[in-house]
Amino acid sequence: MSRERIGAPRGAYCKQPGTVVLQKISRLDRAARTCYKIVEARPRSRPGQTTCGGRMLSVKAAKGQASTHNTQPSPPLGLPFKNGHCASQPPDSVPSGIGLSYMGTKHRLASLLAPLLGSLPDGPLLDLFSGMCAVGSAVDGKRPVWTNDREFFPFLVARVMLNAAAPPPPPCQAEQLLQANFTRNHAALLSRFRKYILAEERYLLTPTLSDAETANRVRYTGTDPALDRERVRLAKHPRTFPYRLATITYPGSYFGVRQCIEIDSIRYAIDAAYAARHIGQEERLWLVVALGRVLVRVNNSTGHFAQYLKPNEHNLKRLVAKRRRSVWNEFLTTLKSVSPVGTQQWRLTNRSFHSDALVLLSRLALQSQWPRTIYADPPYSRAQYSRYYHVLNVIAAYRYPAVFGNGRYPNDRFQTPFAHAAAVERVLDTLIQRTSYLGSALLLSYPDNGLLHERGGSIYALLRRHYPSVEVLDTHSLHHSTLGASRGRATVTVRERLYLALP
Repeated sequence: MSRERIGAPRGAYCKQPGTVVLQKISRLDRAARTCYKIVEARPRSRPGQTTCGGRMLSVKAAKGQASTHNTQPSPPLGLPFKNGHCASQPPDSVPSGIGLSYMGTKHRLASLLAPLLGSLPDGPLLDLFSGMCAVGSAVDGKRPVWTNDREFFPFLVARVMLNAAAPPPPPCQAEQLLQANFTRNHAALLSRFRKYILAEERYLLTPTLSDAETANRVRYTGTDPALDRERVRLAKHPRTFPYRLATITYPGSYFGVRQCIEIDSIRYAIDAAYAARHIGQEERLWLVVALGRVLVRVNNSTGHFAQYLKPNEHNLKRLVAKRRRSVWNEFLTTLKSVSPVGTQQWRLTNRSFHSDALVLLSRLALQSQWPRTIYADPPYSRAQYSRYYHVLNVIAAYRYPAVFGNGRYPNDRFQTPFAHAAAVERVLDTLIQRTSYLGSALLLSYPDNGLLHERGGSIYALLRRHYPSVEVLDTHSLHHSTLGASRGRATVTVRERLYLALP
């Protein structure tokens, strides 16, 4: 494989109308093998064509086949151009945010918290475990919002949703910027992993359990010493062409081989556009976050990345439906529905941190400006949340880590002490003590079935150690996820208690 590093992309942005990349798209069919290709259109638009950024595209069947203006191979195998068309421009108005609610229950609490947070002392609000920014989005302009999350992907979500000066590039512009380098990386990986692609196409076209089991037994860095040695080399030079982190780490697990190739090719195209200065750092982060949202939607699991589903007779139909989804097409569609929250003026007053919560509180004590109010909903169970974000973190950071276990977890994933029974009372006490030292009001949410209560501890007692005024506010019954439990219900109903401590 070539070890060429990222430099200026080749034709990533074409200013001349009517110029597109020619690329064959193969479809394996038992009856016939038909090739489709995108062709350069004439300046005049015709039925079945679309115009985007001054260029018009059409789809024609190669080798004398009938016109395919209104049809598309199904499933969309090979290169996933969106029906042969450039994606349409986004609607005039789209909902703010990224439309992604992942782990936890904070998005259900956010609407209840917003008016309460608005009544607390003016000044910055620090969301200490911000996740997908549900609380910051609910506050939306009422006060400056500081966010923090130790997981890398949620940190990036906060950067774009609550700090970005501008929205992401529209789908049509993104396609023009990325398509050439996407195609280049995609072609390199298709050539190398062709036998796995053919095995995968076989069961996606005519699903059988035996074919699905065979096709999903793909070697990866955790089972193939040669691939792991390649990974070690790539970890030292992660921008080596072609990008292949997902393809040698996750094939046949959360994603199919073809989907992994698309993931790597999108990441390569994003970094190439950034290296060539066709996009800035903010646009780059928007595109990476949009890709992460797609990974949550297309992955083969119970809804998160703790562990993927292996094919069996009960989930085969669902597996095939997931594997047939094109990451590239979903990526372009996602760009229509993501945007920053609030006004630009408000977002410029916000800050985002990527830190351990206790370390951040210590560092803030050394700064000239402190948060007036802190909202904290620390982890409450023995489950390590890094298990549920690890794939998103790895693809966003793109550094080729070693992985282990059935979930293919990176060996450097963060382990929070809030999920350790022996440490939970000590770390919660430290958190409360440090917020008190800052002179900040503390709004803390914790469920009745939390690990501290299982150990016989009390949030109220800890708060009273460090705050003169503590109030237990209205409690609410919420459906907490069982985090993909293989037995029993997907959610359980618990009482989520809100504690307000004032200095």
